[in-house]
Amino acid sequence: MRPAEARLALLLAVAAGASACVAALAQGGVAPQALDATLDGPTSWNALLGSRPHVPLGDRAIVVLKAPSLAQGGDPAGEVALQDRVAARFGLEPQLRFTHVLDGFSAEVDPGRIPLVESDPAVAGVYPVRAAYPAYVSTGATNAATIQPPPGGLDGRGVPVALIAPPGGPSALAAVLAQAAPGAAAIPVTVGPRSDQVLAGLEQAVALRARIAVVGVAEPYAGFPDSPEARAAAGAAALGTLVVAAAGDDGFAAGSGDLSAWAAAPDALGVAAADTRPSTALVRVDAPGWAGTVTLAGGPAPSTPLSLPLAAPTRPGLLGFFSGSGASLVAGRAAVVPSAKEVADAVRAGARAVVIAGGVLPSGSVSSPVPVVALPLVRGGSVTIAPAGSSRNPGRGRLASFSSTGPTTAVAAGVALRISGGRTLTGTGAAAAVAAGRAAISAEATPSASAADLRASLAPGGAAAGLPPRVPLLGNVHLTPSSFAAADTAPALLSVEAGRVVATTAGPEIVSLSRLDVELWRGSRYLGTLARIRDVLPGRYTFGLTGRSPAGAPLPPGEYTVVVVARSVEGGSSNRRMTRFSLR
Repeated sequence: MRPAEARLALLLAVAAGASACVAALAQGGVAPQALDATLDGPTSWNALLGSRPHVPLGDRAIVVLKAPSLAQGGDPAGEVALQDRVAARFGLEPQLRFTHVLDGFSAEVDPGRIPLVESDPAVAGVYPVRAAYPAYVSTGATNAATIQPPPGGLDGRGVPVALIAPPGGPSALAAVLAQAAPGAAAIPVTVGPRSDQVLAGLEQAVALRARIAVVGVAEPYAGFPDSPEARAAAGAAALGTLVVAAAGDDGFAAGSGDLSAWAAAPDALGVAAADTRPSTALVRVDAPGWAGTVTLAGGPAPSTPLSLPLAAPTRPGLLGFFSGSGASLVAGRAAVVPSAKEVADAVRAGARAVVIAGGVLPSGSVSSPVPVVALPLVRGGSVTIAPAGSSRNPGRGRLASFSSTGPTTAVAAGVALRISGGRTLTGTGAAAAVAAGRAAISAEATPSASAADLRASLAPGGAAAGLPPRVPLLGNVHLTPSSFAAADTAPALLSVEAGRVVATTAGPEIVSLSRLDVELWRGSRYLGTLARIRDVLPGRYTFGLTGRSPAGAPLPPGEYTVVVVARSVEGGSSNRRMTRFSLR
């Protein structure tokens, strides 16, 4: 183990508590049997908008430098030279560089070296690279919503709008933008699934002189006001580009904690999604153990009652729909599958209808050439699916249940918006494209408007809501053992409960930290910072103390104090907890 690594064995940053609270907020709802089958409840969207693949991040971090970026009057060539010097000083290899909206780079940074990197006078901070997920899903076109063009003859003509999204996303967002502002000039910017790649996408949009940049991805529960994303949105605004960002598809939690990183940036316009569909398609379903009227989740409604035997695959994947001899198990039948992900395989295997077991899905939420329904309970036998017309959408004009939001987010249509190929787009990313169209029209009407002016024309009034009074930022802080000998391979463990999930009148609120520091003291003398984590979600974090100083040198035996310092994203005074230990 190298000395810098031995100085602090940062064993785990276990956000088990954070994971639990995030899951609870994202899931919400009640048991499937208790749901009104004609409503689109919070749980009904989870299989669609809550399905997120693993994104390999490694130890990637974004190193932000104090030197001015181009937005602050800096020189890109000088920025790159400084980045090279800082990277060489700590043995880092820059992967992506940023010079326009902020001065910095992304690289693999060993967690144990972060305090050393942050101690460099040229470094403003080291921030984690996060996963960035598409803030939209493409589905069928049943009961699609219509985007009404604004009156007055303006259409955003000639206003360049960058659309930042993963592969395939820019074209889908462009189809939505074309309805909201037919004259706007769409600039596709394709990015990868990491936050540093999205940041590089904004750099590209600014370099192409986009007046508006739509960020169609979400970095869930990462709405920190001092994040690289917030700094980049401010830099983009200074260079004349307004960032219009998806609020996120994690449900309403009454505060900035559930907003995506970009939507929470003070200089960006975060956009939540409203359901504007006028009606929902209904079908009558009769099956053993269940009968009633439900929304048609996907595909065309049968013109006459369709009675089919039920059949299920033997295992996940397309091969599960076939026998060992190659015969389809579901051809000419109604395939019973556990989630919307299996619908396409069932159709390929010849199913004439698909029944999704265990929940309720919104009307038109699944793209399929055959009828798709979702039932709370499915048993063997057969099923009959009959047309039942449509009903008024009870959620029309309301915030979509999947949508994140905050006190300063705008709201735009974001459910079942028509795109090409008979499909629709749903999510706050789709809503952001609608809002970007409105911003383009404002830019056309007032060519001299700054990014701040465009944001002010669309953003609701009111200051950001503060935290509930006197919410503690730190819980238990425990060091085991409290007396130990220096050991690089068997460190003492410091367990810290940081952040909170608190109840408010509007629902649960995530109380996150902008920074969590672990300081080392001996008596009244400050020895330095052992560990620092930025943008901290609620949870339990564990650090290893090896008996070395912040500089990596062995500490002499004696009495020491560890001070844990928590700083809120809302500012104000910090919370501190102290624990003492003896080094033998």
